[in-house]
Amino acid sequence: MNKELLENIKKTIVFIGYMQNQLMDDGKNKAKIKLSGTGFIFQLNKVFFLATAKHVIAEVDPKTGKVMKEKPGLFVFNNMKNGSVRFSSIDELKKSYKFFYHTNDKVDITIIPFPLNVTDDDVKVFAEDMFVDGGNLYETYDVFFASYQPGISDLAIDSKIIPIVRKGSIARMNSNKSLYIDGSAFPGNSGSPVFVMPSPIRYSSNNNSISFGDDTIGGKFIGIISQYTPYTEVAISQQTGRPRVIFEENTGLSLVWLNDYLKEIMQTKEFSDFILSQTSKK
Repeated sequence: MNKELLENIKKTIVFIGYMQNQLMDDGKNKAKIKLSGTGFIFQLNKVFFLATAKHVIAEVDPKTGKVMKEKPGLFVFNNMKNGSVRFSSIDELKKSYKFFYHTNDKVDITIIPFPLNVTDDDVKVFAEDMFVDGGNLYETYDVFFASYQPGISDLAIDSKIIPIVRKGSIARMNSNKSLYIDGSAFPGNSGSPVFVMPSPIRYSSNNNSISFGDDTIGGKFIGIISQYTPYTEVAISQQTGRPRVIFEENTGLSLVWLNDYLKEIMQTKEFSDFILSQTSKK
């Protein structure tokens, strides 16, 4: 892994959460930050966007995936070049911009226009050429993702956004343009971008050969983490025969929606019209 590439990818990561007033012993209020999810910044036609999992910023129907309402009071946190952290109200963004969802309600992706202050914000963005076609992926590909991690990432201690970077591999390609990675995700990792791990050795499907130094997709973006996949087991009462306790464990598999869905959102007329309206102002 090239260190410069990794550092640039880490700078695309933003945290999402709440700011709550907490009464201190001296009687003064202090803002307490409660983080809840991850997002990342990309650029298209010189317009900046925040992408994350839909359920991070909205309450969704668990069966249909349809947005019931967007969560109030959320903020986006990103690093600034002066060493501090900027927090942007998502409620304020709603007043100026439309949030973009996929027409398929089950797709757990949101795109939000997110104006950056390129002078002050210490944030990197990646362009559309960082997107990998899902058709080029298959099982056993090594991947990695960067995200907020509950219990480790703490803005009060770190004083800046420091994402955790975790590795995994593609465990299954699904027929609906999603995949499972063999890489544990937890609440807070939702919305994290997933990238192909760079490798000096790649298999070429064109001539069934191994190539060296021909890695064209290493470090590129493949999709967004939605959620971890649980395994549940029900304990049945011997006396009544009824379920008494449900045990749930993290299988270590995480669902990833491929960036094909991001592209489909960006190809809609509504999104294209928005891009045109923004670029015509510049």
